[in-house]
Amino acid sequence: MSWPYSVLVVVVSAFLALMILASDIEAPTVDHTATTTTEQAAIIYEAPALPVATTSEPAPQQKTTPVKKSTPKPQLVAPTEPAIKADPDPYVTRIKNPYVYPQLSDSALDIITRAAIINILCIVNNGQSVSGSGVVIDERGVVLTNAHVGQYVLLSEVSQNITCTARAGSPAQSAWKLRTLFMPSTWVDAHAQDLRSPQPTGTGEHDYSLLLLAPLPTVPTPPPIRHLAYDTREGVSFEGDPVLLASYPAGFVGGFIVMNNLYPTTTFGAIRKLYTFKNSSIDLLSLGGAIVAQGGSSGGAIVNRWGNLVGLIVTTSEGETTADRDLRAVTIAHVDRSIREHTGMGLSEFLNGDILEHANDFRVNQLAVLAQKLVDQVPQQ
Repeated sequence: MSWPYSVLVVVVSAFLALMILASDIEAPTVDHTATTTTEQAAIIYEAPALPVATTSEPAPQQKTTPVKKSTPKPQLVAPTEPAIKADPDPYVTRIKNPYVYPQLSDSALDIITRAAIINILCIVNNGQSVSGSGVVIDERGVVLTNAHVGQYVLLSEVSQNITCTARAGSPAQSAWKLRTLFMPSTWVDAHAQDLRSPQPTGTGEHDYSLLLLAPLPTVPTPPPIRHLAYDTREGVSFEGDPVLLASYPAGFVGGFIVMNNLYPTTTFGAIRKLYTFKNSSIDLLSLGGAIVAQGGSSGGAIVNRWGNLVGLIVTTSEGETTADRDLRAVTIAHVDRSIREHTGMGLSEFLNGDILEHANDFRVNQLAVLAQKLVDQVPQQ
């Protein structure tokens, strides 16, 4: 089942008439196998009035229990059960003593998490905007966010009609420009058409993007780059594990607040359920109701007690209040498997390489192709 991306504030219908600077572009091949739920993603909004979004501690790597086997149900819109529920048995086991250092205090965990999350704000020339969240995971300024947020950054690199900036602090202030480092072609192939939907949905599979912070001419002295450690191990998160959730939520505020007075939000919670997109992997975390279960939180952080990023907020079910919703996060283990599937390198190996070389390679070989697939879905005026 697919759930609406209510974690992202989005402007889909009028994101229109982008002046694309790239041409003669081909589309990448599709290799998408989704298996369950769709949650609402980042919020898109108009400048005058739009929604917004918004931490928890990293959990120790654990023994992965085997995920319950079941046939994936590729559904992108209708709400259905998310990925197949993972039954803890022999495949995945909890790792004992996952880290050589102790768990962090609540305050220490909150401080390091807030320092590493950013707000991603994209503004279209017609005044409409998109607000989402992201997490810095490398000291060189690599940001991990959702593909349904990163797609607007990608479009900004081929159009003069949209501008994206990374904002940090409390309240959020413009700090850097953004460029795409990597985005899974599989996600674009499966979800490009969602640009036409006023309420896009998805399961969360392959829904991630790597961005790179770059100097912003109007900000001569940007804030220092702070990043979170991440854990790609399969047995890192289990039901009942305490975590910190963090983002820049914007679902219940107007456009003026989003533009001028948007603050990060953190809250402690616990993992409720585990889901898989295939048969024996833990790909999705269910976190239940939380204050950050609202637009703008897409791309926010799920951090364990040791301060390691273990999940990325991706979708949320509908509900009258945030307490009535079910917030979900894709695991960093899933991100690691997906990037390996697309590049032949796991997340750590990819980041240990030459980041600028990776960014330039993406720009030369994939940017125009993926952008055109998105542009083809933009309503013409």
